Amino acid sequence: YGTVSKQAGVCSCPALPPLERTACVPVSPMSSTHASLQVSEDSTKKPLVVERGKACAPSRPSLWRRLVQYGSAEYVTVGSMCLNFFSSTCIVVANKYAMDSLGFRYGSTLTLFHFICTSALLYVSSRCFGLFERKPCELYKVAKLAAGAAGFVVLTNLSLQYNSVGFYQVMKVMTTPTIVVIEALFYQKQLENRLKLALTPVCLGVVLTTATDFRLNLHGTLIASAGVIVTSLYQIWSGTMQKTLQLDALQLQYYTSPMSALFLLPFVPLMDNWRPGSPDSIFAYAFTPYRLGVIL
Repeated sequence: YGTVSKQAGVCSCPALPPLERTACVPVSPMSSTHASLQVSEDSTKKPLVVERGKACAPSRPSLWRRLVQYGSAEYVTVGSMCLNFFSSTCIVVANKYAMDSLGFRYGSTLTLFHFICTSALLYVSSRCFGLFERKPCELYKVAKLAAGAAGFVVLTNLSLQYNSVGFYQVMKVMTTPTIVVIEALFYQKQLENRLKLALTPVCLGVVLTTATDFRLNLHGTLIASAGVIVTSLYQIWSGTMQKTLQLDALQLQYYTSPMSALFLLPFVPLMDNWRPGSPDSIFAYAFTPYRLGVIL
């Protein structure tokens, strides 16, 4: 690397091949601007490049190197978004198929099965495969979130049971505007006007879909509306607890999923038909390996 002489005003380089010595060029001490020459503290780590009339400075990494440096994080983000979209779509289609085509009209029981499977999968992922690190957490701090998770999953499954898939999906879109309203009223968080304007077409689309859905019914609409409110509260609580408890989504769900199953267990027989002598009871349902696979 070159050395800088403040008295002579030149940048001298050690003996290097001619193409490499062009990294430093003379700076005239008689220049009218009389630019001072300074060497950054990390000049021993990065090559020095001098432009005409400027002092030696570390060179910036190339655009390609920056893309390679940040590309892995972007790929993970894009892959997670695609996986979330694909899995959510498959869950909705499978649940609707189980309810309508396979006749499994037990939404609360279906939710209980999902919480049990999620808890088992998270346990195996952490203990056997090490996909995420388990962090200690006091259970009473996440009890409210676990109750909210049980409520919103039950209501969304019941909404899917009593409404069409189109109306179900449209009501889920209303979660974002509802979060904005709740945060403005109870958490004093205001959204920018341009973002509020962007949510206007969403609300208009919900109104248009509601007016044209031939399967619209009061019972299903009330369940869907309650599901939107509970889901919005769950999203707000989840984001807050991830920051306060310093847990990521998987670490937090590791504790909330089994607790949600326990909270839901006493209410499932009341919401679904678990009477053994009834012909419409879940005990009279014809379980097969294929149907059980679709349900789980």
